[in-house]
Amino acid sequence: MGLCLRKRFLDEYAMNGFDVNAVGWVLTLNAHGLSQQERRELYGLWTGLLCAYAEDKSKVHPILRLTIPRSIKLSEKSMGAFSKLVDRMVALNPERFGCDGLCRRRNGWVLQMALGSLSFLLAANFLPITFPLFGEIVLALFVMSFACFAPTATLWRAASAVKCLSARTTLAAQSVRG
Repeated sequence: MGLCLRKRFLDEYAMNGFDVNAVGWVLTLNAHGLSQQERRELYGLWTGLLCAYAEDKSKVHPILRLTIPRSIKLSEKSMGAFSKLVDRMVALNPERFGCDGLCRRRNGWVLQMALGSLSFLLAANFLPITFPLFGEIVLALFVMSFACFAPTATLWRAASAVKCLSARTTLAAQSVRG
């Protein structure tokens, strides 16, 4: 029963350009820990994914491509290329590119965003307005907490994509065996 529900969820989850960009961001910022050969291999897989996704976008009406380019659903060809890239990334460095590692990093950014927001709210509500540099302090705390949103959202999307692709791979392996 659980396997059927999980399969249904995976079939309904449509990956799109936001997932591709999130994984690309994670790959780009973590390439320094890879050897030259590993970087070339991942670059080749990344290029293949971008070509496949560009082909997906070329089939969509130009107005949609301009207004919501990242919302375009991945085709089966793009999903295959995406799955190869993610599987290889996770195989090369599971601590950095695996679902658990991405979730840990995402949770760190969530905590940082929450603490920054709490600091901003406390400063805005409890510091007297006559306090020297009141406006600058409150603004700086707000900007610092808001700046954590982009990495949080990106890591959230990347972790979701890796989790979904890993589950698809597991289900495909179970289907072949059973």
